[in-house]
Amino acid sequence: MHFAGHELDVASLAPNKPLPYLMDTPSTKEKVDRTVDAAFLIKNGVCTEGQYAQLRNSSLMAFGMISQYLAQRGMVLVDPKTEHGINVDGQIVPADELYTMDSSRFWKLDDDGQLLTRNGKPVSFSKEFARGMVKEQEQQFSKEQANEIAVRYINGLQHLTGESFTPDLRPRDQRIVESVDLILDTLLRERKEHHGEMS
Repeated sequence: MHFAGHELDVASLAPNKPLPYLMDTPSTKEKVDRTVDAAFLIKNGVCTEGQYAQLRNSSLMAFGMISQYLAQRGMVLVDPKTEHGINVDGQIVPADELYTMDSSRFWKLDDDGQLLTRNGKPVSFSKEFARGMVKEQEQQFSKEQANEIAVRYINGLQHLTGESFTPDLRPRDQRIVESVDLILDTLLRERKEHHGEMS
C-alpha cells in the first residue's frame, strides 16, 4: 500500500500498534484535509525540498523529545499533527497548537509500559472520543457531554504534569483580553530583541 510517500506492507499492520518506523505524513489544509506526500508539496510550490527536509527533521526530533518525556509520565504520543508557516523574517515556524489533546492522541500505559486498553480500545486522554458524541449536523455538546470532556482533559493534564489542576476562575472576557495582551507583549519584546541583534 502506498501512503503519503511510504510503501507499507498491509499484512504487517495491526490496529493500535506501532508502525514499522516513524512516518511523516503531510496533508493539505483544506475544508477536508487531504493526505499528500512531500513530492506533491514541492511540485505545487508549497515549500522547497530544503524547507521540507527542515520541517520533517525538526518534527521528528520534537516527536522523539515529547515521546521520551511522556514515557516517563506513563503515556505515549500517537498521531500528532503539527502545522507550520513562514513568518515575516522568512523563517519556518510552528503555527496553531502543538502537542495538545486536541491535535494529538495521548494514550495511557500500564505500570509495565504496555498500552492500557478498555473494551479493546486504548485508554486515551485526547478528544477523539468526543467526536462520536455529536452528529454531523449538531456541532454543540450537551452540558453533560461538555463536563465529560472537561473531566477527561483535566485527568490527562494532571497525568501529564503530575500536578493538580487549578481552574482559572477569571471571567471569560478578562481571560481573553489578558491572554491576548500577554501574547502581544511577548511578540513585541521578541521583535525588539531580534532587531536589536541585527543593529
